[in-house]
Amino acid sequence: MRFALRVLGSDGHLKRRIQKPSCYGTSTCVSRKASSGECVERDEETQLKIVSVVHGKTGAGKSLLLQAILGEADVIEGTVRAPVPEPAEQNGEWITPGAKAFVGQVPWLENASLRDNILFGQPFVQRRYNKVIKACALRPDLNVLPDGDATEIGAAGINLSGGQRWRVTLARALYSRASILVLDDIFSAVDAHVGRHIATNALQGELARGRTRILVTHHVGLAAPLAAYVVELDGRGGVAGSVSQRTSDQTAAGQEPDEAEEPGEDFEDVEMGRPEARKFVKDEGRQEGRVQLEVYKAYMAASGGTWHWVMMLGLYVASALSALARSYWIKHWTQQADTTEGSEHLQFYLAVYLAISAFASLSMAVKTLAVLRSSIRASRKLFEHVTYNVLRAPMRWLDTEPTGRVLNRFASDFALVDSRLAGDFNWSAHGVLSVVVIVCAALVVTPLMALPVAALGAACIHYTRIYLAGARDVKRLESTARSPLLELAGASLAGLSTIRAYARSEDFRQSMFARIDAYARSSWHLLLAARWMAFRQGAVGNAFALCAAAAVISLRDADASLAGFALTFTLEYPTIAMQTIARYTGFELDMSSTERVAEYVALRPEEQGGHSAPSGWPAEGRVEVRGLVAGYAPDLPPVLKGIGFSVAPRQRVGVVGRTGSGKSSLALALFRLLTPRKGSVTVDGVDLATLRVSDVRSRLAIIPQDPVLFSGTLRANLDPFDEHSDAALTEALRRVRLDEHSALTDLQTPIARGGLNLSQGQRQLLCLARAIVRRPRVMVLDEATSAVDMATDALIQHSIRDDFAETTLLVIAHRLSTIADFDKVLVLDDGHVLEYDRPAALMQKRGPFWEMVCKSGERAKIEQMLGNGDLLGDGLSGEVG
Repeated sequence: MRFALRVLGSDGHLKRRIQKPSCYGTSTCVSRKASSGECVERDEETQLKIVSVVHGKTGAGKSLLLQAILGEADVIEGTVRAPVPEPAEQNGEWITPGAKAFVGQVPWLENASLRDNILFGQPFVQRRYNKVIKACALRPDLNVLPDGDATEIGAAGINLSGGQRWRVTLARALYSRASILVLDDIFSAVDAHVGRHIATNALQGELARGRTRILVTHHVGLAAPLAAYVVELDGRGGVAGSVSQRTSDQTAAGQEPDEAEEPGEDFEDVEMGRPEARKFVKDEGRQEGRVQLEVYKAYMAASGGTWHWVMMLGLYVASALSALARSYWIKHWTQQADTTEGSEHLQFYLAVYLAISAFASLSMAVKTLAVLRSSIRASRKLFEHVTYNVLRAPMRWLDTEPTGRVLNRFASDFALVDSRLAGDFNWSAHGVLSVVVIVCAALVVTPLMALPVAALGAACIHYTRIYLAGARDVKRLESTARSPLLELAGASLAGLSTIRAYARSEDFRQSMFARIDAYARSSWHLLLAARWMAFRQGAVGNAFALCAAAAVISLRDADASLAGFALTFTLEYPTIAMQTIARYTGFELDMSSTERVAEYVALRPEEQGGHSAPSGWPAEGRVEVRGLVAGYAPDLPPVLKGIGFSVAPRQRVGVVGRTGSGKSSLALALFRLLTPRKGSVTVDGVDLATLRVSDVRSRLAIIPQDPVLFSGTLRANLDPFDEHSDAALTEALRRVRLDEHSALTDLQTPIARGGLNLSQGQRQLLCLARAIVRRPRVMVLDEATSAVDMATDALIQHSIRDDFAETTLLVIAHRLSTIADFDKVLVLDDGHVLEYDRPAALMQKRGPFWEMVCKSGERAKIEQMLGNGDLLGDGLSGEVG
């Protein structure tokens, strides 16, 4: 395979081209956005069937290089080529030459079982599957997952740890038929032991044989010994060469190859999934039968209350009576015209008629305006309630409720509540009263109309009940069928690079077509039912008009004006009846959307109970965890199993352990995102369970594993509440070395949703800068610098020491060198505390922490850090519960 990239500056002119000795190839210029003018320049060649390692500082363009290889970047110049052997060479082989597999920097997973995520459309071959599970060190994780490899994975892998998500996506790449594996930073979220296991068994071994492996990583100490080719990028250019030519890269990256042998570990074949796996994401519920009266009451209360609707009813009655009075006055006028002469009588009758007409028009306008204002008021209140509840929903609900369902409520259901509900109610109420007026007019002509009125009215009610009995459920089916559409659309957009890399676009297209068909079937049958209803109501209306006309004709002594009065109304009956029933049934069907919105109105927000935090709390930053047992849901096993330790004020504590050991769960428990089943967490002697949730989360700070950025300016992301000066924000950017990136020197620089116009490392640094601006007393960093290069990470660690000298830090890390000079190290495994002491003391014990250091590729560096006068001192002690 041969590829090359070239970097252009922001002015669109060529800055500098990489000169690579003993390498040839075309040049390619790519950028994330062709309109931005910002590109990265690369000119390099990767040979087939070897491991090629790409490394460099944060923002140098490493991920962009992989996007160019996958065809996801805007190629301005040059080509990316991969030779494909003749078809004859592919017979009988699992690997398909030229096919690609991709592991992104942000792992992407489907809402499916873990096994289905690994297979990703490929046939199940147990022998190969077991080898992949072993190579990716997934067996211990499958043993603790509730249903093994049949465990359902939530959207974006929400119920897996960061390291587990990465290893599942790596397993998907290894299991695939791809001959070219494009791997982006697979070591950042895994611990040292698992990283070494993956490097040895996944990047090498039987599964990797005959495959081209292109790996972006900052952990050169793990990958470079396996590589035949190393490329170093610096953002403006780069150099490339064989491992022998690039041995200095390892030193520059702050890592050394580990010479100690890795203690053996037996990764046996995994037991296959249990037959009846529990569902992580529950099927969307659907009501049956009539819309409950409570839904109508809730809507009426939101729109103005009982008295408001009593007044509305009065307006509708007045409007209907005014229409009746107008026609009756014409009938009376016609009768009097035969016996009375004179212009003064004409003016009198005309004036009364105009007054009645004016009142009818005014009442019509007022009632329409009133119902529209009521609808707007109800929509606003319902929207506020739903938004409040969703934003404050428990974490478990947010994890298990697919985004598509939430979007369906906010988009489609609210669209009906906002726009159609008021109109359907207005016309159905007006139509019902109009029908009553028409029936009364017919009865005025002759009481004999009572019998056909009763018969035809019963027929209308009969057909309406039949229609609504089926249409309600079909409408609910239509509403629920829209959610999977939105879910698949969102998931496909999030994993677009992965889907296209695996050549699964057609499969996802067919899946989308199937969901569109399911939605269209419901809509089609709803339309058919509406036509069925319209035909029968039209027949009933015409029969009523025929009966009324026949009755008028049969009455030989009937007054002409009275007959005209009756016929005027009865001939309008078919049209009005059809419109009324259509609008009424539409109103009832619209209420099913209100019913779905009401489900979120009834959603119980996260418990906010407790008292307000003391003023100035926390003042010291002392953290104590005693016998903490916590899980993600009452029906799930605990993930923290009796954890206990104490942290003195201003101490820096590193939290380490294999992926899935409970590190991130501990961070969630500190912020009351996990409810303790036993034990307590206290800060400065105050039990967090006794405080308001909002106080806990506003007084403590966390930089999560996945950076959270918002659409807006750089300044808005650094200082959302506009509490700090530009100088303070600029200084925070300088402290995390983001001022070196020309695109981030202006505080008005636009940031895309989720920081999509930044690299993963830049997103992490921006979140760290936000914390520096805030300067909290207690802060948790969950792999906050996992995606930055070693040199930048070292500078950031110095900044953390300086900027958070008065802050108690709990730092979750896989790079052991970043926490080697901390005051304490907490070692977790399977929700238990294995060790808690000074790093130097843990090294002397030769326990789990020492084993992790030996397998990290950083042993010499860590020993050197600890040997140069143990930075930790000996006066800070901690307790293990």
